[in-house]
Amino acid sequence: MTRLTARKSHELIIELAKKHNVLHGKWLLNVKPESAGEIWPKIRNACISGKLGSTAKISDQPENKNGSFVICAYTNNFTDKEDVLRVRRAIRELGLYTKSALHYKPDAITLLDIYAGDMKGVRTTVYSCGGGATKERLEDDECECLVESYTKCTRAAGCPRCYPKCKGL
Repeated sequence: MTRLTARKSHELIIELAKKHNVLHGKWLLNVKPESAGEIWPKIRNACISGKLGSTAKISDQPENKNGSFVICAYTNNFTDKEDVLRVRRAIRELGLYTKSALHYKPDAITLLDIYAGDMKGVRTTVYSCGGGATKERLEDDECECLVESYTKCTRAAGCPRCYPKCKGL
């Protein structure tokens, strides 16, 4: 699959999700087995007390190639960038993932059974937030903005990639 085709596939999935009101999504937290017993109760309790999104879950066994558990912290609407960013900041305020980026995945992509690495080049997440600088993102340890996938940073006011303000300014 070419990069352009992968991008168009991603955009079509997002467009259809919006059209058909499949708007739930989640922040993905990869947790080492030895840390799961400490991190999961923090996420669960923050969710119950209303500090996070609508719900959260943890995988019942390590899922990915590096043997990590996956914790999902859900929001009701991935197009509500303010709430998506609020939940990411709340995760950081719990003392979790303060120096690393997290990625946000809409449930529409999960419902289509698309996972990272499954479909060559199709991005499975729509946002990232937090962490040090990379080729694609400026440093954002404070989780000041959501960085949208497949969108170019204009380094100007109203930047379509960075919410609520451009990190490149």
